[in-house]
Amino acid sequence: MTRVRSAVPLHMHLLLLLLLQPLHQAASAASSLSQHHLRHNSRLLAHARRAVFVDLSGGASPDDVPPSATTASVLRVRLPDGSTKRVKVEAADTIAAVISRATGARPGAPAPPAAFLDPRFQRPIEDSDAPVADLGLENGAMLYCQKAARKAAGGEGSDLFAEREKQGKAAVRTRDFEQLSKEQHAVKVERQAKPNCTRLSLDRTTSQKLAVYFAERSRAGAGKEGADKATTTTTTTTTTKEQGKKAPSGPACRVALLFGRSATGKSKDGDDEVQVSVDAMWEPPQGKATAACYDIASLVKAAKGPSPAMKVASALGYRLVGWLFSHGPRDHFLSAQDIAVTATLRRATAEAAAAAGENGEKAGAELVVVAVRDAGLPSTVSEDRVAEEEKGKEDVTFEAYQISNQAYGWFKDGVLRDVLSEGAAQGSGVLKEGAAAAAVVPTTKTVIADGKSTKEVDSALFTVPVPILAHKGPLRCTFPPPNRPELKANTRLLKRALFTGPERLESRLADFALLLYLHKRLPSIEPLVECAVGSTSKELPPYYRTLLEELVESVST
Repeated sequence: MTRVRSAVPLHMHLLLLLLLQPLHQAASAASSLSQHHLRHNSRLLAHARRAVFVDLSGGASPDDVPPSATTASVLRVRLPDGSTKRVKVEAADTIAAVISRATGARPGAPAPPAAFLDPRFQRPIEDSDAPVADLGLENGAMLYCQKAARKAAGGEGSDLFAEREKQGKAAVRTRDFEQLSKEQHAVKVERQAKPNCTRLSLDRTTSQKLAVYFAERSRAGAGKEGADKATTTTTTTTTTKEQGKKAPSGPACRVALLFGRSATGKSKDGDDEVQVSVDAMWEPPQGKATAACYDIASLVKAAKGPSPAMKVASALGYRLVGWLFSHGPRDHFLSAQDIAVTATLRRATAEAAAAAGENGEKAGAELVVVAVRDAGLPSTVSEDRVAEEEKGKEDVTFEAYQISNQAYGWFKDGVLRDVLSEGAAQGSGVLKEGAAAAAVVPTTKTVIADGKSTKEVDSALFTVPVPILAHKGPLRCTFPPPNRPELKANTRLLKRALFTGPERLESRLADFALLLYLHKRLPSIEPLVECAVGSTSKELPPYYRTLLEELVESVST
């Protein structure tokens, strides 16, 4: 057998083996490391697959999970206390069973909390006995639990929170931000930026005559007061009847009902505008009026009842659009009493308009209140707050307001205390409070005013100012208004109003006070109204002219 000798020398073989040995060792080490990583990753994957199906609520370990558990899934449950539980479920498990296992409920325990599919509790799971497979919940889906309101044992339908509050215990309620905002909005006092009535226009002649009357009354009262101080008091014998009479202690506050019309138009910006025009006013009987307060009962009765003034105003095409009151110098707009009276008259106006087939809410919302400052009435402002130039100043100013829609709604709902009913229960009809408290409106429950919780609200928050204009109305104002103690109508004044002067008789009849005076003495004033405010060429029927002439000659008051 022939041997073939290598052409490479032996020492070269040895040198080649020495060079290749490190490379062979490195390759072997790399192969061993790769197999080690593969085995380690396989163990981690198997461990993770087993851990997915572990019921953490039961405290089971990964080694306790059987191999068949790989067919189950996991649901996450957010409990009412904010914690989250992961629950292993089967396709046939019901939602009630899942929630019970998540909460750790035992047999015989109360019903589990309600389950929802969203964190805002807007998508409830109606059927708690439905299988998980029917709801289409995927592995890792989230359920949200909301604790149902528990009922107290005291009675059916009674809330446990209300029961705890009755017992004087703390009752914690969980509410979201939206619900809390709605609750605060319902009790938060909000200013009304714009009045329902864009502007008020008063008849120039009527308002000027009223201002002159207040000014003259103030001067007469001041002169009488000075004369009384200068006269020495003497003791005289009087009868029992005379002792019961009390002389008036100066001018009293006055009230009046305002009659007119309202007109709706558009402003330059395209917004709706409502202008209320007052053409006539009527002062009802005010026997209980004092220098500190007006007669509330007579005013409310006159506004609600079918008074002769209401009939005359209706014949002229007018309706009740507001009321007026006088007051002494004070440092607030409307008092709690003024707001209660305005709310009462607004409700009466709305009901009357609705009964007549008109828009009652609109008519009531347009009601205005005119506050007349009479310097002759007692002041409620302290002397140190009165400027030197205002002392002794005799002036009469007119200011118009409306109460906010919120104040009217709260008055109807009973949130604002009905100070009129409370005063009537005391037998006075007048809210007896100090000057500082007159601008505070009491409430029956706690409200939020200026960011504070309170039961006393500043009346300025319920008051909306209304601009005042003046216009020339269609009626005259020459006959003495009724129910004024200083001057009463008589035959002489009636004759001068009807037949003295160059004006036609028909033109002279266009006087609200005169028509009101004749309404009580003639069978009907409809023909008089038609001639007074209708066509100027229409003459009064001879029959009514004869009645007026006989009335002037025969009536005596």
